[in-house]
Amino acid sequence: FQSSSPSSNRSPLTVFIPYSSFCLSVNTGSVLQEVSRSFFFGSAEEYLSEHPDRKALVLDALSTGPESELIVEKCRELTESGLGFEAVKEKIIMYSRHTHLFFSLESLSNFAKNGRVSPALAVAASFFGIRIVGKASDKGELEPLHKCRGEKRAIGQLWECMLKSGYSGGKVRIRHSGNPNAADILEQQIKNSFPHNYQLF
Repeated sequence: FQSSSPSSNRSPLTVFIPYSSFCLSVNTGSVLQEVSRSFFFGSAEEYLSEHPDRKALVLDALSTGPESELIVEKCRELTESGLGFEAVKEKIIMYSRHTHLFFSLESLSNFAKNGRVSPALAVAASFFGIRIVGKASDKGELEPLHKCRGEKRAIGQLWECMLKSGYSGGKVRIRHSGNPNAADILEQQIKNSFPHNYQLF
């Protein structure tokens, strides 16, 4: 889960966890294009050629930032538990299907730059204090869900999105872009709702 302002220009990132039997390449960009596929599978093949005793998994996280961090952390946890490659692979793919990323955007400038909204709408939204609450879609794109007037309503909507997606306590990563107050408010909401069952990072 995320409370921040992610850029819609997400570039791929390869993350290696070089344990004796495991390597993970996580894509944090949007839907993989052929050039990206070649890059990631090429990276895995190069790694395996240099480490023939290891195995590799290329996983498209279809997300960015905190959600990708959760997947990498889970992979490390499973690997350190002593599970074999195939067991880790199965569990990490399943885990990645049950993580989510939600965001709140105070500015629509990035959407305007990429042609997703008109520049005039971006200016109007800023003038009237409209914030966009959305999620990382199943296609790896930023998907707007709600338009909220003011920060308080945006944070409330983020919380509602989390609950509707099935959150009932557990690990949460909160990231902000120059707005620690909003992050603190969301953190306090989580603590109040699940005082004995949460992990915040």
